[in-house]
Amino acid sequence: MMIFGYSTNAFKKFTLIDSIEKIARLGFKGVEIMGDRPHLYPPDFDESQLENLNEILVKNNLTVTNLNSFTLFAVGDTYLPSWIEPEKERRDIRIRHTLDSLQIAKKLGCGSISIPPGGPLAGGSRKQAMKLFHQGLEQVVSTAEALGVMVLVEPEPDLMIETTAQFQGCEIKGRWHKF
Repeated sequence: MMIFGYSTNAFKKFTLIDSIEKIARLGFKGVEIMGDRPHLYPPDFDESQLENLNEILVKNNLTVTNLNSFTLFAVGDTYLPSWIEPEKERRDIRIRHTLDSLQIAKKLGCGSISIPPGGPLAGGSRKQAMKLFHQGLEQVVSTAEALGVMVLVEPEPDLMIETTAQFQGCEIKGRWHKF
């Protein structure tokens, strides 16, 4: 069964709870939650807050359709830190955010998170950037599989992966992912 949802990303001037309530009043049955400030940045949420959030979702008859883990305004901006930055410490921030987002998605009964497609190519080669992207994904695939949460790559113009065709046939941890 397909559930149509609306993203809290469109409600950045409101709290997560206010956003959820507005989306429910609009008649949606699903909600994509922005996995960043001002909504659900994983380090800001403890177990009791997640339980409260689940109660609010039930009260509003909403299913979480996706945890959008694309942006990182809490520590950077829309695209940075990214999967393909030259500095390992910066890439590790993105990997940690993705791992935390997978855990949150599982606790919310959400079957997917979306992530950025690399980042802006900043002078390096596409081949090296893709290698870094794959290395980062290799660090999250096993957790995603164990939790039963899909990692969705969101292509975007002017980033490393602009179309799904650029990601087709990508091998990660010995598994070929085709779209």
